[in-house]
Amino acid sequence: MSNGMHVPEHEHDKIVARVFSSQKAFAFDCSVVRVCKLPYDYLHLTYSDVVQGAVIRKSPRIKTGIIASIARPGTDDSREKQSGVLINLSADGALIKARQPLAGKAQEIVLSSRVTLHNMEAYLTMKAIVCNVFTEEEKENTEPLKFHHGIQCMDLQPNDSVIPQSLSYQQMIEQSHTLA
Repeated sequence: MSNGMHVPEHEHDKIVARVFSSQKAFAFDCSVVRVCKLPYDYLHLTYSDVVQGAVIRKSPRIKTGIIASIARPGTDDSREKQSGVLINLSADGALIKARQPLAGKAQEIVLSSRVTLHNMEAYLTMKAIVCNVFTEEEKENTEPLKFHHGIQCMDLQPNDSVIPQSLSYQQMIEQSHTLA
């Protein structure tokens, strides 16, 4: 995809494939063997002799649906708080989906939410920095939550990191299929 449009690929085109899996990213050179259109668009690729990989996340992420309140640091006015949904969560970051942009790249936010941890309600508060902001591809998407914000936790004290770590471990054990 480029600018929301499919980039046409042809047989024998040389491409660099990039794949993301859990905490690692991989890249390899290959060629297009076949372009298929049905039942959906997909490509057959050659095998690569060399695959390069790198760890890009410090900890595994779990899929969630946690509703959160997001504010700028030092904001006490409830009218300036916005809501979002934590789509996934790790011990040191998250992906938030919201109706509108919550902050720009490299800006700080404070995220607050109630979570259930081992059948007990806990209050999660994280100071974070926005690493990226992007929108969903528009294809008759009527869902109002379309702005995605990748965040990285900042200045987490050991006691503050216990809740997201415990949530991650609890869900990994109880619902391993929800790893993001």
